[in-house]
Amino acid sequence: MLVNNVFKFANILFITIFITACAGNESFDITKDTGTNNLNKPNINGLGIPVNKLGSSIRNVDLEKVDFIKLKLGDINKFDTKIAEFDILNETVFYLNTSGEIYSYNILYNKKMWQNKIELSESPLFRGYLKIVDKVVIVFGNNGITYGLDIKNGNVLWEIDLGNNINSKPSVYLNNLIFQLVGGKTVSINSQNGKIVWEHSPNFEIETSYLEVAKVIIDKNIAYILYSNGNLFAINASNGKQHWSSKLTNNLSFDSVVDKSSFISPITIDNENIYVISSSKGFYSINSKTGFVKMRKNISSEVNTVVTGDIIFILDVNSKVWAIDKNDGFVYWTMQLQRSYNSVQTTWNNMILHNGKLVLFSSTGKIQLLSIDNGNTIALHNTKNSNLKIVKKRNLVYMLQDDGNLKVYR
Repeated sequence: MLVNNVFKFANILFITIFITACAGNESFDITKDTGTNNLNKPNINGLGIPVNKLGSSIRNVDLEKVDFIKLKLGDINKFDTKIAEFDILNETVFYLNTSGEIYSYNILYNKKMWQNKIELSESPLFRGYLKIVDKVVIVFGNNGITYGLDIKNGNVLWEIDLGNNINSKPSVYLNNLIFQLVGGKTVSINSQNGKIVWEHSPNFEIETSYLEVAKVIIDKNIAYILYSNGNLFAINASNGKQHWSSKLTNNLSFDSVVDKSSFISPITIDNENIYVISSSKGFYSINSKTGFVKMRKNISSEVNTVVTGDIIFILDVNSKVWAIDKNDGFVYWTMQLQRSYNSVQTTWNNMILHNGKLVLFSSTGKIQLLSIDNGNTIALHNTKNSNLKIVKKRNLVYMLQDDGNLKVYR
């Protein structure tokens, strides 16, 4: 049951704006001198926050710090409370912690707007989900109990019991949220009233629970659902009717249960191609209209692929970045990332395309920028933060650590 707390003008959250280049211990290590600093202080996207360029010898640094925010972890006095999920709308951050507290915090006015509370499991396998759709904050709690909150004040607009925990990050189609539940069922609900629009169950037996995490992505009016065992479905996002299904692991052998559940990376779609990659069974290019496998390469990954033009970028399980042709698989270049710093092992676990550069994030807080033309390193940034959650909105990159440190870059 939700208990909506009255907004208090207490100094719960604070914000410190960094306006000096290379503040503190966080700096860019530049591999090549590209000119002098641009010391102009523009306002970023209407936030009204002055910033300087980072880097001692950079004219156009691709990651430019806008601000630093320390988000309060929560009112519940638990030493292990972490940030579980967050989303951004305009200048407001909405986040859910592992104790079930939900906060709305306005960056521009430096104040908490409201907070609320839901029941949330302490299991590390399920930490809840939060998504904003058309002025409603949707929060997924224990055992499928899902809430729609008014974005202005956090009041409960609706509540629904889905019967089981959500097992994939929700995707948005029009005003509907599409996601999968533990047990294999895919569900679409209306974000404005919580009513179920349609349900779809797979035509295979779910052998495990959390290992069978699905990936859901929507392109035009089709929802593509990838199960970790390699089963891929194309479903009409409006009514849930199945167009086709494909079993990518046909004629492949498996060494273990984990190997059998190796399709854990997000799906990427580009025009009429779907790109799927496994942590042990390779990379697939699939026709989005038929489900036919057009190309398979022996490159494995646990990270999303990135597509621009005719090139697909892959960060493989050995921390090597590949640039391959999306039509014939020709390898343009590869770049091996450093896997340890000062004897500390580093896992590279996220990759985005930002301002025409590849930006890669590591488990130890390293952020490396690569040229898409040849893979050369443009900059290496050390945030000294791990467990980063990344959201890109309005050409800003928001990086939230689970201890509440939120950094915003352009």
